[in-house]
Amino acid sequence: MEIPPEDKTLKLGGNIELSGFREIDLRSMIILKKIIGNYVRKFTDHFKGFKSIKVHLKPIAKKLGSEQFELQASLLIGKKIHNAESIDRNIFIAVDSLFKKLDKELAKK
Repeated sequence: MEIPPEDKTLKLGGNIELSGFREIDLRSMIILKKIIGNYVRKFTDHFKGFKSIKVHLKPIAKKLGSEQFELQASLLIGKKIHNAESIDRNIFIAVDSLFKKLDKELAKK
C-alpha cells in the first residue's frame, strides 16, 4: 500500500520540511532536529528574507554496514532558491555537511 504524500513529510515549525526521514529511529531524530533547528535559527538570524527549507533524505546502498545517506536541500531566501547535496555513511555528518555547504554559499553573497 502506498503511503499518502503528507505522511512522508515531517514539518518542524512553519518553515522546515523534512521528507524521507520516517525510517530514522527516535533517538537519532531528536539529534537531527536539534542540528537542523540550530542551522535554521542561524539562517533566520543572519539572512533577511528567510522563507523555508526543504530537506530530502534518500538512503542508498541499504546493505548492512555499507549504507549511505544522500541528502538534498532547497533553501528559500526571498525569491532565490539555494540548493545543496551531501552523501555520507553517517547521517549526522551528512546533515552537518549539507548545512555547512548552504552556509558557505550564503556567506559568499
